[in-house]
Amino acid sequence: MEDAQFVEIIFDENDIRHTSARQGAHEGTFIPMEDQKIVELYFKRDENAIRQTQRKFGKRIVNISKNITGSEFTAEEVENDTYLRAWENIPPTDPTTYLFAFLARIARNLSISVCRERSALKRNAMLVELSDEMAECLPSDCNIEQEAEAGMVLGLINEFLLSKPEDKRNIFMRRYWYLDSVSEVAKRFGLTESSVKTTLFRLRAELREYLEARGVQV
Repeated sequence: MEDAQFVEIIFDENDIRHTSARQGAHEGTFIPMEDQKIVELYFKRDENAIRQTQRKFGKRIVNISKNITGSEFTAEEVENDTYLRAWENIPPTDPTTYLFAFLARIARNLSISVCRERSALKRNAMLVELSDEMAECLPSDCNIEQEAEAGMVLGLINEFLLSKPEDKRNIFMRRYWYLDSVSEVAKRFGLTESSVKTTLFRLRAELREYLEARGVQV
């Protein structure tokens, strides 16, 4: 049986910042620094920016990476690399209004790169499953990553998601951006697994129709 082709969805930070804004503000018992102040530290080249980023977002960054790599050790390495990338890119980037989304994208792409480098994608059943699902509604005869970065497919996917009710959009994001399992999505939103599967199936079908209606050959 041929390995399923992995399709990476790249969401723009500005378009998913509404999701990051709803993430829990507290990790542990400390009061986290406001995102604006953390970004200001980066612009001042104050290394306390990294410490504050780790305190506020570290656990979530590790969880994103662990969901992809399946390794706690690798996830911790990705976490550290995420802070380095953030330090290198802020400034000139100013992610004040979408800081967690900015960090999550870095961690996600780093994690996928690690899997590719270690030839782990074809052995990762969860990613293969996601690839099979998304293959139903995304082009298979082009480089999705390049098209997304060019703004075409990316923009259409984001437009589609923003047109959907918040509950459905969140289910889609948790499954295909954060790579949560169906059971994890169901638990998070108090739904049955059957309900989550049905919602995802319908969203994929609607996304396919949405893209085809706008000239994207699926």
